[in-house]
Amino acid sequence: MQMVPFGEGCRSNCFIDIVGSMKKTGRITSKHVVPNGTRYAPTEPETVWDLEVRSPSNKGSAGLFTKEAIPKGAVIGHAGGVVLSSVADIPKELRYAVLIAKNRYLAPLDYDHLESFCYFNHSCESNTARIGGLIFVAKRAILVGEELTLDYAPLIAGVPEWSMSCGCHSLGCRKVITSEDWRAPKIAAQLWEEWLAFIQKQIMELGNVKC
Repeated sequence: MQMVPFGEGCRSNCFIDIVGSMKKTGRITSKHVVPNGTRYAPTEPETVWDLEVRSPSNKGSAGLFTKEAIPKGAVIGHAGGVVLSSVADIPKELRYAVLIAKNRYLAPLDYDHLESFCYFNHSCESNTARIGGLIFVAKRAILVGEELTLDYAPLIAGVPEWSMSCGCHSLGCRKVITSEDWRAPKIAAQLWEEWLAFIQKQIMELGNVKC
């Protein structure tokens, strides 16, 4: 799997690259680790579903697949890791994280042992939603053997000048995904539940979603 640095085009998948400088153990040593970061996110991810990371038959990048049927609305699990306040001191080749709140990023605890949720690929017609920055929920029934996918737009909304080319080949493929997608009324409404709270507030201020 090849993850994607902020500010560069995405080639395939998961949580946008942002992890702090690592020692040989793969543990984060960034000076921007937030004290008591568990106030924002747990250290360890969790799922009760039987999931596996493997390469799909139609492309080379690894993805996250389910080995059992997941009903619509089911909580698939929650993310975990280390909370950072900035990515300023992070080398691009060691970046794996996502925004979970304004100026708060969630990065893997150990770069050498990435959690399974780091292998979500993007789809413009995703079957999984990330709610509140941490919780993954099935947007529809997901069949045995099906790949779990996320729409990356809510993961990187608020990151300056971030974009990627999309090749998900879905009927609704937007071709380009950007950190400004929330400004488009149709996308704002379509992904409303998935935007972080500070982005939802900005969407409402623009009048793109009304109470």
